[in-house]
Amino acid sequence: MKKLKLVQRTTVAVLTAALVIPMTYGSLVPSASAAGASSTKQVVESVTTAKAKFPGPTDPKEVEAFTDKFFADNLQKYNAPGAEIVVVKDGKVILQKGYGYANLEKKTPIEQETTFRLGSVSKVFTATAVMQLVDEGKIDLDADVQKYMGGIKIPNKTGKTLTMRHLLTHTTGFDHNDAKPWDVTTDIEKVTSIKDYIIDNMPTVVRNPGEAYSYDNFASMLQGYIVETVSGEPFETYMKDHIFKPLNMNDSSFTLTPDLKQRLATEYAGGTPFPDYAITPTVAPQGSMVSTAGDVAKFMMMHLNAGSLDGNQILSKKSINQMDQYQYSVNPSIPNMTFGFENFHSEYANGQHVVEKGGNVGGSASWMFMIPDQNVGVFVIYNERSDLRFDLYKQFMDHYYPNQEKKPTTYLPLSKEEAAPYVGLYRDLRKNYWFTKVSYKDGSLLVEDNNAGTHTLKKVGPMLFEDETGERLAFREDKTSGNKYLYYKQVSGMEQKLEEKAPYKDVPEQSSYKTFIDNMHTVGIMNGTKDGMFVPQGTMTRAEFIAAIIDEMGVVSTHSYKAPFVDTVNHPLEQEINAAAQYSWIQGGDGAKFEPDRPITREEAAVFLDRVMEIPKNPANPIKLLDPASDWAIDSISALLSNGIVDPGTVIEPDGSVNFHSKENITRQDAAAYLSKVLIP
Repeated sequence: MKKLKLVQRTTVAVLTAALVIPMTYGSLVPSASAAGASSTKQVVESVTTAKAKFPGPTDPKEVEAFTDKFFADNLQKYNAPGAEIVVVKDGKVILQKGYGYANLEKKTPIEQETTFRLGSVSKVFTATAVMQLVDEGKIDLDADVQKYMGGIKIPNKTGKTLTMRHLLTHTTGFDHNDAKPWDVTTDIEKVTSIKDYIIDNMPTVVRNPGEAYSYDNFASMLQGYIVETVSGEPFETYMKDHIFKPLNMNDSSFTLTPDLKQRLATEYAGGTPFPDYAITPTVAPQGSMVSTAGDVAKFMMMHLNAGSLDGNQILSKKSINQMDQYQYSVNPSIPNMTFGFENFHSEYANGQHVVEKGGNVGGSASWMFMIPDQNVGVFVIYNERSDLRFDLYKQFMDHYYPNQEKKPTTYLPLSKEEAAPYVGLYRDLRKNYWFTKVSYKDGSLLVEDNNAGTHTLKKVGPMLFEDETGERLAFREDKTSGNKYLYYKQVSGMEQKLEEKAPYKDVPEQSSYKTFIDNMHTVGIMNGTKDGMFVPQGTMTRAEFIAAIIDEMGVVSTHSYKAPFVDTVNHPLEQEINAAAQYSWIQGGDGAKFEPDRPITREEAAVFLDRVMEIPKNPANPIKLLDPASDWAIDSISALLSNGIVDPGTVIEPDGSVNFHSKENITRQDAAAYLSKVLIP
């Protein structure tokens, strides 16, 4: 079966990393000089030995020629209406230039005054504020953050202290960090405070803090809230007075003011203007900053100049060094987080020490990367979500900092016995519905993933492997908890190994459903009876089926939200029903009944799976339903079956005709088959 790339609905957009947009002008804006900060850094290990001091981007005309060619080749390729890039080196803006349009319909060029939503690049500024308070002795990186929470309790089941260091490195151990609705909302008039949002969405610490990395919007939001409580100032006021004003970032704010909104570039999704939206909370430390590329350039020059710009010392050299150093690494060759920056695509760094921050929100994407040893910073933004930024990063590094000497990779032998601890099923810590299956084949590991596909990896070091493209996978075992993790291509976080469980007594070895049932058992949904039975022919209620998906997706509703059903209040699965309703996966008006305890039919199950997973029809495999199905279910049933998501008892004929038994109740074994085929590689 062709594996699907699972995506969340656009109504549940996640602030994944950073954002900004385009510009169509060219300028050279000299600024303060910089004497690059020297520090001892945990340099990204590479198969290269590129250590020399390169000239890098020095000639403005040459840099402009490079960017002109790149965007001429790639804007249309990535369907981006416009883009802007700014390059700084040695305290000067070498190039700031826009390409394409801020508004495609009006053919509005991007000007220096054009503003952008920075998305998760905001996190770097929030971390900077935290480090200012560390400099002042008001925050201890290793103290319990509970002392800075103003009385709000962070539930913690581990008995281990959660610190600011954990918040900064996204190693909190939260049970969910993005599994909540409404990071962005079309209700642009709604105002939500940071405090109210935190109270209504507070997660629980379930893994030892510091044990595993998982990209964490909530951790960055808590950083901003702590800036408020420690400084005694509203977060947006603190940012304005302590960072923006000293850096003369006069077009920057964590609030979309009327002036900034008037100059805001239009965002796009598939060539269509993205609907107007707001970020939640209204002032969001994790992603609501609005700015210009010129303002971001000032920040980069300050950072590269040991925390100082135009005589204003924003951060101590010590704090700058800590923001430049990787503070958490799944493996020395694959570092993950500094205080504020992260590390994606380390294979593109060509042996240089690079710190990065990038991301998406709404209809745009961006990328900030700095090379402290070379005193160089680059920021690119564009108004269509795509991987254009990664192409730019790779080409920029290959052009200005090429590998001088590439050593051939030495692969190590791997026996089946040595591979045994790695073999198994792993689940992403941030996106519960992402799984990776690891198996052994002919001296290598075979890694299968619904999003990254199938890859063969060879051993290159202790708990370290490399695939056909040179990208590395690292395993890690926590000595305290015994939990095992891998990190590979899933830039959002590490994946935890799931322990196999004893097989069910009533599922025969020869059953065509056994693999699917075992998968659900390992994953921990659709659990059996206390005496070890699965009851394959049993039915599932509507609430039970929905709870299985909700639990697997890892989504939760806000604490105050109640589904609009009169018959789900105080139901044992009310929390899961609330989450499904808040994501609009199930719907009903005031006074409506959900019938949570009625057995779910096969067509209802198909519709719910399709709504959650957004399964596209496969036109290469058209389906002809032979049995009567409800009009509202036909498209969903066809989507599942055309992608090979079918239970062993259902036969699809060569011409695509099939009897789905749409209106029959789904059995537990059939439900296990559908859920397993959708979720598990």
